[in-house]
Amino acid sequence: MATTLELTASELALIENARKQEILNQEAKALKELAQFEKDSRAAEVYIKNQQDSFQAQIQATTNYYNELVKLNPKYKLIINSTEDYKHIYDSRLIHDRKILKTIPYTKSIAHIILEDTPYKIYVAKHITTSRYRHSADNGYKMQLTGHAQSLYNARYLTNPKTVNKKIKDELEAIKYKKESEIKSLNSLEQAYKDMQALYPDANIVTGKEWLSNKYSKSRGEYINIMTIKLANGIVFKFRVYTDGSLSKLNLIFPAQNNLELISKLNSLTF
Repeated sequence: MATTLELTASELALIENARKQEILNQEAKALKELAQFEKDSRAAEVYIKNQQDSFQAQIQATTNYYNELVKLNPKYKLIINSTEDYKHIYDSRLIHDRKILKTIPYTKSIAHIILEDTPYKIYVAKHITTSRYRHSADNGYKMQLTGHAQSLYNARYLTNPKTVNKKIKDELEAIKYKKESEIKSLNSLEQAYKDMQALYPDANIVTGKEWLSNKYSKSRGEYINIMTIKLANGIVFKFRVYTDGSLSKLNLIFPAQNNLELISKLNSLTF
């Protein structure tokens, strides 16, 4: 015959209290999670507000510089790029593979300045410096010029629009001068080739470029135009061709097997 175990009133009260405590614990946990979520939401809103304030400050600073630059050259243009970004609020209970509880979209905008028909761009950013004591100083918004390889040194922060404009103008003029010099150099080489071909139709004439080292620095030098002429009698002249068409002899080779033969042949020459 089965025996039925009946709980006493005190035992039933303990069980009921435990059940109520579990409910209270779950409610407290839910309230804690809700409080954390609301706290994270407020922090996210503050973060987005600070970001957007920073974007607007950067755009305003860039606009101020642009207004000065465009007075110097109307081809300066203000560019504002905007993209969508997101701030996520995660489940704080998880460490890895955290669940996203909420996503807040916001617009991320940044401005820069270009000079039309050139590779130059001007970025405006805060100039933050740090002392050797690791104290940071905010020096305000300044310009950074990027573009042609020669302007890499201009990546330092600048505040005077006239200085930036002059650097760009000087480099554009230098690039223009270099291109004109290259065209003039090529034309002079072609003309020198035609002149020598007309004078010595039986000669083998070759033109090209050659690296000329700087006698004061092995790591420096320049590429020069050269013309090599091998006459029908075997004598070889090697000239440097300047942009004005003039020639400078670099080398002279006589067709001889040895020095005695060379002396003998030179001795037979008359001038």
